[in-house]
Amino acid sequence: MIPLAKDTREAIGAFADKVENRSLLFEKMVLSKTWGHEARFNDANRYNVLRACSSGDTLLSEDGKSAQQKAGSPRAQAHVKREAAYRAKVAGALAGVRVDNPQLAQRQAENASQLLALIERSYKGRSHTFVGTLGGRLLINMAGGVQENAGLALDRCFGLPFLPGSAVKGVTRHTALWDIRATTDPDEKRRKLRLALLAFGFIRDDLRSSRHQTGDFAWAAGDAATVRSAGDPFTKHESFKGLLSFLPAYPTEEPTIVAEVLTPHPRAEAAARGRGEPHPIFFPAVEAGSSFGFAIVVSWAPKDLDFQPVLDQAAVWLQLALTEQGIGAKTGAGFGWFIIDPQAEERRRARMADLAAREEEERRKAAAEAAAKQAEEERLAALPKHERRAEELDRSLNETAFAEFAKDLAQMPEVDQRAFCCLLAGPHADRWKKWRKSDKWKDRVAHLRQIATRLGVSLP
Repeated sequence: MIPLAKDTREAIGAFADKVENRSLLFEKMVLSKTWGHEARFNDANRYNVLRACSSGDTLLSEDGKSAQQKAGSPRAQAHVKREAAYRAKVAGALAGVRVDNPQLAQRQAENASQLLALIERSYKGRSHTFVGTLGGRLLINMAGGVQENAGLALDRCFGLPFLPGSAVKGVTRHTALWDIRATTDPDEKRRKLRLALLAFGFIRDDLRSSRHQTGDFAWAAGDAATVRSAGDPFTKHESFKGLLSFLPAYPTEEPTIVAEVLTPHPRAEAAARGRGEPHPIFFPAVEAGSSFGFAIVVSWAPKDLDFQPVLDQAAVWLQLALTEQGIGAKTGAGFGWFIIDPQAEERRRARMADLAAREEEERRKAAAEAAAKQAEEERLAALPKHERRAEELDRSLNETAFAEFAKDLAQMPEVDQRAFCCLLAGPHADRWKKWRKSDKWKDRVAHLRQIATRLGVSLP
């Protein structure tokens, strides 16, 4: 079972099978290899990952069936049967976890697209947005979370993956530094260096160049004097806040979470002696083809400074970082690289245009309903009191209730009597005609006519 307080375990199950949020499963509800088991449970890491995958319930169900068959095998030894039976039990419990919610994922994707549209509108001329599509699987924040080396950056509310703004800024800055270092033309190097200093900001150590320590910008420029010259007058200060904010990148379409496998092999000398075995390690990944929305905004700018070249160059560096270097863990092994797909951007803008049209239609409809309601309230307010009451009775009374109201009319307030008689004289004249022809209503018709005559209402 999962290490949980007793009342929490009773609420969500011994294996947290009632939890529907990936973030909560990875951060808090981790299946241990040793705690809560009679013997070491070596499948804990794999099961932790499979339960949070998009098709994890199917994979765990198949694994449970396989273990159940092994537990029932007449040739298996007793301890093997016990282990297989327990594995089938755990797999069956974890297969009940439901982390996929298409409606919630769609809402989150719409939120991400709406955020990009709002940024474009609110920071018009001060922002750059685009959509990138994963060309390889994505691993991010691998060292975080309770489960060692398997913590995807997951949104706490939706349980879906995202790229933190710090990661986006980090890969952009890294690419910028290498680009500056690789630039051979002195004027172009100074231009890029100045834009990078303005875009990312700096502290004193970034500019320092000595035998014991070389700052990032000093390394990229080749020497500290070039950095201070390129960044003048801002490099006269000890530190400088960058002009740009790199926002978190959220999926603009529903992503797919899969289980990735890494199998470390024993060293050659150990393998030669027959020692050591491959141990597969499972960790979650975002499947290739998932799209994320990126945004850079100019959060501030010194007076009389043209920030547009800074923003444009940062966008170039970010797209270069995503397409050539990748983001997240194991980029050297082909993970985390993106394709800047114009078609994905067109799909996002088409979805946003459709969503904006629907929202405008809903606003128009709501405004029309509000106007109609107000007009109706004003109309009713202008009517005499008994006419207002007549309309209320006409809306609220069905045929049986209308007849019962007639029987008790003598005990009703005068405004109700007058309203009811007006209904009999107008909208319900056919019913009044039917009552007059009925022997059952003979006495009551005469009584109703007396009330109407007293109130000055003429009944047919």
